[in-house]
Amino acid sequence: MVEIIGGWSAPAEAPRAIPLGDAILRVDSPHEILVRKLMALFDRAEPRDLLDIHALLDAGGELDRALADAGRQFSGLTRAGIAGVLRSLPLRSLASTSGWNLQETDAMVAFREKLLGWLIPRGGEEG
Repeated sequence: MVEIIGGWSAPAEAPRAIPLGDAILRVDSPHEILVRKLMALFDRAEPRDLLDIHALLDAGGELDRALADAGRQFSGLTRAGIAGVLRSLPLRSLASTSGWNLQETDAMVAFREKLLGWLIPRGGEEG
């Protein structure tokens, strides 16, 4: 799947150049995709963004670094802001429109709770 997004700021990392026949294809790095997915989650609060963030973190993405880069690129994006979006995201009611079965829905709900723990550690400051 290819998602084309316009109107965003300069990337945190330059795209990779991949030769494709006589052309050069520019592809975002996994880190850049994670940064953009955090911005997208903050902006549109879609379950698919949470699913992609889960996959990118499982593949070795660095949440703290991506949050810092996303905050520099997208005004107002903070750990507390992302946590607020996650708390308000009605995953169970959106699961059917996302095509998730019960097991996938449970996994995303569990991941959301884990992500909230990373964003706002117990006893930590929101901000």
